Amino acid sequence: MHVRFIVPNRSSKRKSELLKDIAMIVDMTTFAHTFLRNERKKLMSKHLIREGVSVFVRNISSVLTLTEVFQTPLMYLLK
Repeated sequence: MHVRFIVPNRSSKRKSELLKDIAMIVDMTTFAHTFLRNERKKLMSKHLIREGVSVFVRNISSVLTLTEVFQTPLMYLLK
């Protein structure tokens, strides 16, 4: 998958900071996606539905916490 970003014409220092922010957000999104996929595989291999649901809820809250941490750079990029 290729992701292309059009960076506004700004100072090169600000541009590199912006690209670092974008890279960090992409890394964390990839991490969260991989984490959830691996957890889902574990849950599928077990047939413990009740335990599975509680683990899934904990994992979702972890991902939401990560999203909150990166909300500020995202909001800046969306301005």
